Amino acid sequence: MASINFLNGTMLGIKDRPKGLKQFVISLMGNSHHLWMWDQYSLKTVLEVTGFVKVRKCNFDDCEDKMFKFVEDESRFIIAIAFEAVKP
Repeated sequence: MASINFLNGTMLGIKDRPKGLKQFVISLMGNSHHLWMWDQYSLKTVLEVTGFVKVRKCNFDDCEDKMFKFVEDESRFIIAIAFEAVKP
């Protein structure tokens, strides 16, 4: 939870994108915020807190469900955090 608390406390991360033209222009001109930043530990924690089970960090082509072979793209796993999780 440390990274989540840090982003909330420093207001570096925002949870929602600006809506409307005025908010978009303000964000564009003075945008020093990230939409949100995740590391593997905070992402895993949030997935578990929201009810997911069997949360695990995964790599390209290691999913037990073979249907993922039809949609996975190896380039999406480069410098990325990927998880597999189940919502019961």
